[in-house]
Amino acid sequence: MKKQNEGNQFVLSALDGLDLHFKRERDHHYVYYEGKRIGWLSSGALRLFDVGLTDLPPFVYRPTSNSLGHEIIIYDTYFHEPWLRVVIIETVEYLDHQSK
Repeated sequence: MKKQNEGNQFVLSALDGLDLHFKRERDHHYVYYEGKRIGWLSSGALRLFDVGLTDLPPFVYRPTSNSLGHEIIIYDTYFHEPWLRVVIIETVEYLDHQSK
């Protein structure tokens, strides 16, 4: 558990200024932004729900239609990249639009 909490703190420090928080449910630490669940933290990666974003760097894993999971996998080496903030905000905007 200590390692997971350190991972949470690393994400929070890398994305300082965003309203991120974590909630442990079952075996995952889910990531919330402005109260919306956007993904989870697992094995040194932030796994965001794939909502069809088009502005992702080409090296970021995107699920195919045959994939079992439908998440974008962003490894911790990219947590300080400016594009990640944009991806998180666009994910929440998409989820907000879908809920209306």
